[in-house]
Amino acid sequence: MSEPENIDSTGPRRGFLYHLAAGLAAAVAVLGPLGVGIAAFLDPVVRSKKKKGDFIRVASLDAVPPDGKPYRFAVITDRNDAWTHHPPEPIGTVYLRRDSDSAPPVAISSICPHLGCGVHWDTSADNFLCPCHNSEFKIDGAIADPASSPSPRGLDHLAVELRGNDIWVNYLTFKVGVADQIEV
Repeated sequence: MSEPENIDSTGPRRGFLYHLAAGLAAAVAVLGPLGVGIAAFLDPVVRSKKKKGDFIRVASLDAVPPDGKPYRFAVITDRNDAWTHHPPEPIGTVYLRRDSDSAPPVAISSICPHLGCGVHWDTSADNFLCPCHNSEFKIDGAIADPASSPSPRGLDHLAVELRGNDIWVNYLTFKVGVADQIEV
């Protein structure tokens, strides 16, 4: 006597749909948590990117006398570097000046556009001086003597916002050695 043939009561079409649904359910069960894990892994990297328009409080308005002279201030902020949170620390410096009580403050980067050296205000000459190549910049950041300066452009101006009595600066750095102001 021969054995009876095993007949699938669901039929070939229903069997295919059953296996397809099971495969899709398994894919969702595996790919869902995997996608969430990848997103959680990459989240700190995405969050650590500085966005344009991030202003940092630099000083109070009272700390910048309205005498037109530039005053140097440290730019201090906390930051996230991937999974590491850094407490507030200096990330650079800017010069702030005001021409009068009613004039808005002006922020000038302390980084020379030639080689990236830090410029300082020379009170005896009333100009900015780069110690790396002796270039001089006027009080507004323009090159004092374009014919003799190796600097490709004047000092970079930074956007300023007044929030109450506080001066907030959009602290950016720019590519050195080029005439165009290209954000780094």
